[in-house]
Amino acid sequence: MHYGDVNSLGKYTKSQWWQVKIISGKATSSTEQTAMYAEFVTCGWNIFGNDVVTAFDLSSFKNICDLGGASGALAKKFISVYPESRVTVYDLPKMIKGAKQCNMHVKDPRIYFQEGDFFQDPIPSADLYIIARVTHVLPEENCIELLRKVYAACNPGGAVLLVESFLKDTTDAGVPNLLNFIMLFLTGGKERTFEEVTILLENAGFQDVEFKITGTYLDAIIGRKALE
Repeated sequence: MHYGDVNSLGKYTKSQWWQVKIISGKATSSTEQTAMYAEFVTCGWNIFGNDVVTAFDLSSFKNICDLGGASGALAKKFISVYPESRVTVYDLPKMIKGAKQCNMHVKDPRIYFQEGDFFQDPIPSADLYIIARVTHVLPEENCIELLRKVYAACNPGGAVLLVESFLKDTTDAGVPNLLNFIMLFLTGGKERTFEEVTILLENAGFQDVEFKITGTYLDAIIGRKALE
């Protein structure tokens, strides 16, 4: 298992604390703090991004939506592997505006930033949705709500890609289980097993669920929407 350099991994771990503050509404909107969060997330995707976007062959998906994509660092990794695609990075206004103010957002004509709250506002239609490091801070009912909303907006034949530090089983004693305790205590969310996520995806309507262990801190699971 490879984690990249220690400094970058440390920054990425700190980003999880900032994410908890954002979800819980406890984060301030200072430019400095937004810049720190964007830097932490960017460092994380510099380590894990390529492994995540190549876990499955995603070349057939051209219209991508990265929900909670912040600065667009993962979107940048995606288009570097799949250059014919275009990505809409959808995130809270304070995250997108903050990243732009700090000059931390990715600048590429294939990457478009859209402000919104994916629980309160409509989400754009897409062939593929990427939900990376989001569901672990959400309780079960909110996960189902989000995934059903994604399923409804997803184009026929499309898919959703979930990226998390999945528990290999309920007795996993590694980093995911430590994060599981933290998320459960602070947000009501948790790190989940592949089996638990499969149930969530199928309850939302997705099928043909597959998962891939990338050999890094983060793994990937994909669920597909049937052609109508």
